Amino acid sequence: MTIRVARPVKASASSEDARYQAISRDLARDIYSGKYPVGSLLPPETALSDIYGASRQTIREAMRIISGMGLIVRHRGIGTTVLAASATPAFTQSVASLAELQQYAEETRLRSERIEHVVARGALAEKLRCAENKIWLRSEGWRMAGDREPPLGWTEVYIDEAFAAVEEDLSTSTGLIFGHLARRFGLVLREVRQTISAVAMPASLASRLHVGVGSPALRIERRYFVHAAEPVQIAFSIHPGDRFSYSMTLTSTPQ
Repeated sequence: MTIRVARPVKASASSEDARYQAISRDLARDIYSGKYPVGSLLPPETALSDIYGASRQTIREAMRIISGMGLIVRHRGIGTTVLAASATPAFTQSVASLAELQQYAEETRLRSERIEHVVARGALAEKLRCAENKIWLRSEGWRMAGDREPPLGWTEVYIDEAFAAVEEDLSTSTGLIFGHLARRFGLVLREVRQTISAVAMPASLASRLHVGVGSPALRIERRYFVHAAEPVQIAFSIHPGDRFSYSMTLTSTPQ
């Protein structure tokens, strides 16, 4: 492997944050320009530490940034492979109404990988906050922005078994899944209760999303109601923290 001559990174701010951000920009430019072609390996961390005169931790932070951009993927025992020559754009979701939630679903699509009937017991019943032995139709898959890789995130959806006939629609689902329930059963969506929390990326999803195990992620839980009792649909999504942002507008009511 050829090691290039060091290009000094300006550190006038004398902060590690400024250093790893500058290094990540430098590496991204090298990938964009073709210096590191798709499929090639980046120099190992020790070599990059020497090139930039930076600590291994600073190099790891820089690599985390360009990994979140979808440019590289890191494999233990192999190295860091260049995955793409252009960054995957971050997705910003702005929701001020149920109509905008529908628009978000239409701008992305859910690629279902497994659809099954499950019985909520123990941990699952606790997660869904439902009665023991309640039956749900479960669909899980990747939320995609067109055909771009890597995915925006992972989504699992639970639908009340009373509406399980909607299973026929899920394998080719586009738009808001609740839309299929509305068309089939005449349901009217009254309310969506949403909770967003910061979590660590689970090992089961990290590789497919091209991020590190334990890296920052956002978990979004949505509960769909047609009346004030129990939800007819519950959805959980996990997105890499640097690939998804959520925006909302708060307005005041004149007194």
